[in-house]
Amino acid sequence: WLAQHTVMSAARGALPQLRAATDPKAHGGELYAPRFGNNGPAVRRPLVGRSHNQDAIDTLFAVSEAETGFTIDVASAMAETQS
Repeated sequence: WLAQHTVMSAARGALPQLRAATDPKAHGGELYAPRFGNNGPAVRRPLVGRSHNQDAIDTLFAVSEAETGFTIDVASAMAETQS
């Protein structure tokens, strides 16, 4: 019983990303996640205050680039999506 209410299959875990990418009502900058945090249907969720902390964002990108060896050019990506 506990596992059924606390975990999801990989297929169900992918549903928030699929909804964010395919729902015509979804917009950039919105978060889609399971309704109950770690389980449930894919719904739009409010962004937490930490998501607006530029220092934390910069650190996350720096660590991600260092660990993966892949440089993320956000400015170019944003320019491409807005053209």
